[in-house]
Amino acid sequence: MSAQPVTTDPEADAAAPPAPADRANALALVPLGLAVLAVLAVTGWIARRAFDRTDEGFYVLSAAHPRDVTADVLEFGYAYHPLLLLARGDLVAYRWLGIATTVAVCGWLAWVVLGTPALLGGRAPWRPALRAGTAVGLGVTGLLSLVSLPSSPSYNTLALQGICLTSGGLVVAATRVGRHAPAGWFVVGVGGWLAFLGKPTSAAVLAGVVVLAWLVVPGRWRLGVWAGGAGVVTAAGVMLLAYRLGPGELVANVRTGLQASRALGGHDDLLRRDPLPDHPGVLLPALALAVAVAVLLLLVRRTSSRPGLVGAAVGTLGLVAVGVAFAVLAAPRWWTDEVGRSVTPFALVVVGGLAGAGLALTLAGQVAAALVRRGRGGLLPGPPGGRWRAARTTAGLTLVLLAVPAAYAFGTNGNLWSAAGRAAVAWLIVLTARLTAAPATLRLAPALVATVLLVPLQVAATGAPYRGTDLRTATVAAPVGSGSVLLTPHQAGQAEAARREAARLGIGPTTRVLDLTGASAGTVYLLGARPVGQAWLIGGYSGSTAAARVVLGHARCALTDALVLVDSSAPRAVPPSVLGVAGLDLARDYEPVGEVPYERGASRRAPAAPDARAVLHRLRHPVSIPGCR
Repeated sequence: MSAQPVTTDPEADAAAPPAPADRANALALVPLGLAVLAVLAVTGWIARRAFDRTDEGFYVLSAAHPRDVTADVLEFGYAYHPLLLLARGDLVAYRWLGIATTVAVCGWLAWVVLGTPALLGGRAPWRPALRAGTAVGLGVTGLLSLVSLPSSPSYNTLALQGICLTSGGLVVAATRVGRHAPAGWFVVGVGGWLAFLGKPTSAAVLAGVVVLAWLVVPGRWRLGVWAGGAGVVTAAGVMLLAYRLGPGELVANVRTGLQASRALGGHDDLLRRDPLPDHPGVLLPALALAVAVAVLLLLVRRTSSRPGLVGAAVGTLGLVAVGVAFAVLAAPRWWTDEVGRSVTPFALVVVGGLAGAGLALTLAGQVAAALVRRGRGGLLPGPPGGRWRAARTTAGLTLVLLAVPAAYAFGTNGNLWSAAGRAAVAWLIVLTARLTAAPATLRLAPALVATVLLVPLQVAATGAPYRGTDLRTATVAAPVGSGSVLLTPHQAGQAEAARREAARLGIGPTTRVLDLTGASAGTVYLLGARPVGQAWLIGGYSGSTAAARVVLGHARCALTDALVLVDSSAPRAVPPSVLGVAGLDLARDYEPVGEVPYERGASRRAPAAPDARAVLHRLRHPVSIPGCR
């Protein structure tokens, strides 16, 4: 591929800019750094609290025992098991590792894009300090994916990380020379495999985007596609060897999981027109914040040339004041509106919408400027052939980045608009890159606006977290995994009771427990046990019984020594009759041996029953299951 033409930018050149420009950049990075620290502080406060026994129980149980998940299309547990081992089973440390990984991957994507002239309008890569600071700020906006949701990494988290790795690898492969190009392709393969483990639906969209970029972006870089295949084979091979898992076994697990998903229902309508979320208290404050930040960043540039500290810090102090005021005023108002129910979905759309609108205005301005220059040598610098190649490269790679939110959202059962907003980091990165022609301080606007918005969103979400209660009531340390988590006094008592019951019955890391409550995978994790077939046999769907039969039919041999957790009166219970696929009957073959208090699938609309109890059953005698040794 021929070298990308580079034009001169006095504030981004490799040559040292005037001292005022360096000073302006440093001053503009101060409020961004403070906003990043505020986001991480609130994130840390949240990470110490709550444990959702439904979705989060599913996440951590999958990561704790991926080899026991033998019938699921979501194989993310294999990728996150090493993180849980690194955390030594401490749930809070595990959450932080997942958070750090998301920030690092999103920040790396930003670093790559801001160093790619083809995505910077043909200009040179940003100066290292400004580029690194902006990349960190943009990386933190990846935490939009966790707002109001459990802090533990999930299949959605892995999908986002895999998509960002693939996108960054593709940019490197298409724009770098020498050994960097195949290295970029290799990263594409690894990222694609991780995206597949997270969400196969997202991986399918991602594969289509990669193929489209391969067709659109010209150059010899396309010959390195073999390295992408090598990345997939290497990542898959390492996983299979590490877990002593045969390729045929993995295929059978995913195929059975797909059959169970189809039997379950409720996830069939992948392409749909969801209503656009709306909330009157979000859009106007967000727009006002964006305008104020842009104006103050320009003020930083102007005042940075003034002698003395006071004159130079006027714009910076203004940015800090605006950020603090916005967080202080917005958080309590949004919290009273129960952010998880109404504010968060629309706020996520607003973040993506601001990035999209800013990108559209930026591109329109750049096209207008290019048309004005048309009579002076064309829309782009360089010979006609080079201009066409440059345009195709820019368009192809921009398309890849713009498709990230769509790839992330595809396959979700929630609102597609807000799901895409959770991956708005990619749009923010594209907008930041297109602002390269603007004054250096203004380039920080996307990252600064998004991080400032993220702070009150996080604070407000603590009042109405996903399937949980106000996190401020989580004040008692309780055993979860090998460490402790702050829970409400009632939840802490339940966790302690589960730990005592596990000790009394001798339940340990080798014990299997089949959860038929339909809504409490986290109880199995609290008991320190292993799942059977799936980490969460989901109840409450019209096809829940049929899906459970598919799963247990595939994993029936694990029932030869498994305990069964039953709460037949629970609204989402899976009927014990599903044991019939293995020739077992609850009344005939099992006896009750203990009780475990738990919450019956808490949600924002249906609070959990405070005193629900599930009964543990053990086989009365050894059984022989056909086809099992």
